[in-house]
Amino acid sequence: MQWDAPVCVNFHEAKAYCAWRTEREDSLIPYRLLTESEHHVLRDGNEYSWNNGLRNGGEVGVTHSPANKKDFYDVFGNVWQWCEDYFHALEGSTPHPYYDDFSVSCYDRQHHIILGGSFISTGDEASVWARFHFRPHFIQHAGFRIVHSEDGDRACDASRIGSSNTYETQEMLDMYLLMHWGEEHQRFDPLIFTHITFPRVAELPIACAELVKRFAIGKDRVLDLGCAVGRTAFELAVTFKEIVGIDYSQKFIDAARHLQQHGTLEYTRKDQRMQKTKITAIVNPSIACHRIRFEVGDACSLPLDLKDFDAVVLANVLCRLPKPSICLKRMQGHNGLVKAGGILVMTTPFSWLPQYTPSDHWLNSVKDIGDILTDFDLIHQEEIPFMIREHRRKFEYIITLATVWKRRLSSIET
Repeated sequence: MQWDAPVCVNFHEAKAYCAWRTEREDSLIPYRLLTESEHHVLRDGNEYSWNNGLRNGGEVGVTHSPANKKDFYDVFGNVWQWCEDYFHALEGSTPHPYYDDFSVSCYDRQHHIILGGSFISTGDEASVWARFHFRPHFIQHAGFRIVHSEDGDRACDASRIGSSNTYETQEMLDMYLLMHWGEEHQRFDPLIFTHITFPRVAELPIACAELVKRFAIGKDRVLDLGCAVGRTAFELAVTFKEIVGIDYSQKFIDAARHLQQHGTLEYTRKDQRMQKTKITAIVNPSIACHRIRFEVGDACSLPLDLKDFDAVVLANVLCRLPKPSICLKRMQGHNGLVKAGGILVMTTPFSWLPQYTPSDHWLNSVKDIGDILTDFDLIHQEEIPFMIREHRRKFEYIITLATVWKRRLSSIET
């Protein structure tokens, strides 16, 4: 038995080992896999390794090849290494027109990065530039390194690139479930309501659906981009034949799928301090839920075969994107999300924040948006006030600008 041979496992098995090791050592800081950036730190410049291209016919002991100048073995070659990161686009990357479905279709948070190559790697996979990806249940000549951080990383999942931690918390999920599915008496405290008058506000997910129904000519396909927990998609399923809901948050999509499959979902409303109330979201049983498909995705890196919708909804997503112009440009052109004659329903409060969007990418007016949407005409705009409840005495009051854009029938890719 070659005791120093690397193991070949899938991602789940690697994570299971991390959990076992953490429990075995009774560690307050959990073990985890390395990240893509950490793999770059381990590297010794652009020097590659020894065991690739079937040089040794299979895996060899981890110390069989010499360590690099940083005293790390097997940074490259022998076996691939699973990373915590979901496979994601690098800044400034664009798909090659001759091979546009290799990477982009896997920006779905269902594929994890593997780095370093293996004993069988050749060509571009046997280089420092190799950046590959597989679904976590695959066994693909891949092993793993474990990391034990001094500061705990705030939690293992904090190291995952491609995960928006703000929108992956249970507290945020509960807030959005209440905003999308809560009745008025559940969102606004009846006792306080008797003493003061709340401002008149809309239910934003329903208001967006109504704009689509009002302005869309075709009644076949709708894309709800940034669908959150899905209320708009469910409302549209009454009228349209196919609805695709996409959101960056796995937690939001899981909730939407649960509602689709079971019709109900219990969540928690924060009332005051430690006081909380259990509430159940209920889907109208008359809604044709089979018409909806919910997927995790990145609004700036959508597959090119996702196109030609009668309507696209982009509700309060724009000012949470790193490069909003990329998303807007994707609406038009040869592979445009919106078909010729179709509409884009967009809402935005223009509440830009540098932690989401660099200031040089901020769009500050309808004109700024229109300068990008060169295939579209603005056909409607209105102000929609709505509220997000944090607890019974604290609300966020937002006035979002709703615009409806129609793609010209004569529009062509330039």
